[in-house]
Amino acid sequence: MQISLPALVLSSTNIKRTAEVLPNMISILTITFITYILTILICILTVKGLHFDQKTSAVFISLIVFGNVGFMGFPVARALFGEIGVFYTTASNLVFTVFLWTYGILLFDSHGKIQLKKLLNPGSIATLAAVFMFAFQIKLPYPLHTALDQIGEMTTPVSMLLIGALIAEIDASKLFLNKKSLSGIGNQACSYSFSICLHS
Repeated sequence: MQISLPALVLSSTNIKRTAEVLPNMISILTITFITYILTILICILTVKGLHFDQKTSAVFISLIVFGNVGFMGFPVARALFGEIGVFYTTASNLVFTVFLWTYGILLFDSHGKIQLKKLLNPGSIATLAAVFMFAFQIKLPYPLHTALDQIGEMTTPVSMLLIGALIAEIDASKLFLNKKSLSGIGNQACSYSFSICLHS
């Protein structure tokens, strides 16, 4: 995933720049930011209402707020919308990375250091490179684009294998009959519904 996901992002840059792309990117950045803030607020109210302890609250909030943007987000975006979908998803992933390595760190350790170095990882570097290439209309040579595209196509099957391996270790009865899990599902449904309303 450290190779296939950046390759998938970079292969999405050979798209034509049209008048609606930049406004769409700004809208996605804004909506994603609002969605994260809203989700965090809902989670904080939930853990207080259910009287979770500090450790449980941190785990609960992190699992709800920091979803599987990379493993699932990019493959689904590509399958539904093609290369432009992957490009738009980079904006959402950028917001995710910032929240993960700032709020995510403080969530588990209020006195911890925000790890700014962690903001620069293969995914975020590829995202910034993709935005730069799109802004200046830098096109990848056909052989390089083809190679990155083929490597990027591994993202979906690899992510499915990884997620499947994780799900296989979960006790389904405990997952669906657990009060904390059900409240988490409710939180995500509320915040995502609100973000969809903002977009529409």
